[in-house]
Amino acid sequence: MIPIPMIRFDKRALCSAAAFTLLAASVGCSSIFHRGEPTGPELMLEKAITQAGGEQALESARALTWDGDATVTGGGRTVHITGKWAIEPPEKAVVSTYDVSAGPSTISHLVVNAPKGWLVRDGQFRPMPPSILANELDAFRLYEVMRLTPLRGRKLKAIANDDQGRRGIRVDIAGHPDVDLFFDRSGRLRHFRTMVTDGTSGKPVPEDVYLERSIQATGVKWPRIMRFTLNGKPYFDLTIKSLRVSDRLRDKLLQGPG
Repeated sequence: MIPIPMIRFDKRALCSAAAFTLLAASVGCSSIFHRGEPTGPELMLEKAITQAGGEQALESARALTWDGDATVTGGGRTVHITGKWAIEPPEKAVVSTYDVSAGPSTISHLVVNAPKGWLVRDGQFRPMPPSILANELDAFRLYEVMRLTPLRGRKLKAIANDDQGRRGIRVDIAGHPDVDLFFDRSGRLRHFRTMVTDGTSGKPVPEDVYLERSIQATGVKWPRIMRFTLNGKPYFDLTIKSLRVSDRLRDKLLQGPG
């Protein structure tokens, strides 16, 4: 991303410049430069928030529910699934999907209510293996990153562009690996990367997420297409068909086994 060019001035040089002598004398240098103004990375984040629908819409969208189709690649297999993702990031989710080739009768549910998680089939709850639970929690944490407003107040710094020339910032996520965000020319978030837990090995691996197009609900502009890679290899491609947002996730499956 290359945002609208901004000229940066050194405060002391500007206040001493002859062109600003009268202005500085009348109002003072301290009133020209207000403390706490956004820095370059902060401006990039604020622009991305605006492009994603704005503060009010994003803050109201604490929970997101979408219907979609996905392709899962791993273990030498490629599986096409369809279903519903209901998420209240970063710690709650109910994902209900089935293998397209097997049909709706094979539907299963992935339920996370941190610190617990279950795999549910035919009403039977099975505790989620630790590595899979860790992987899912990492994924749902990234959906919180995509809401953008929770990133305000965190430590940000500019980083090198990605391989498509999109400008980036690094976000310090307390207690978790940093996340690198990359923005297109309009300011929209289009790519991010971080370290996540591999659901098979339980080891940390690099993950990149690429975001394309958009779908809207109640003012929120959410990516319609998400492409995930692990160690640079395709892992999960998702296409959203419909989107709904709400203040929180309501699903009885979150209560776990009775």
